[in-house]
Amino acid sequence: METQQEFTLEEIQKHTTLESLWIIINGNVYDVTSYADTHPGGIDVLLENAGKDATNEFLDIGHSQVAMDQLKELFIGVYKPTPNSSSNTTNNNNIQQPQQRPTQPPQQKESSVPILPIVIGAGAVVLGLAIAITRSITKK
Repeated sequence: METQQEFTLEEIQKHTTLESLWIIINGNVYDVTSYADTHPGGIDVLLENAGKDATNEFLDIGHSQVAMDQLKELFIGVYKPTPNSSSNTTNNNNIQQPQQRPTQPPQQKESSVPILPIVIGAGAVVLGLAIAITRSITKK
């Protein structure tokens, strides 16, 4: 098993600018500096979560599988709690315990309703109606 770099909250909190931007997701630390300019949600959301745990924000927004796969490339280590971590910081009450280097991206919250078949079916119905209306108009 390879040794992973461990970072304290104090170290992570030093990386809150566009020149060096780190976030914590599920106890893992990611350097998102190189991704900030191309982040579809904009730079501001990354800056708002820089230097702290962004697990809830990341999962709540509904990121694509591609976005979750990109996290593997941005992984730099794991969060290592210290006795001082929770007493002298704010907005970090939800930091999750570190995990091993991610082999799988964080899991999105799954819907119990399969959306894709519904969307495809609705599209087929609309297309069928459009064709039927077009045919009835051209016959007149």
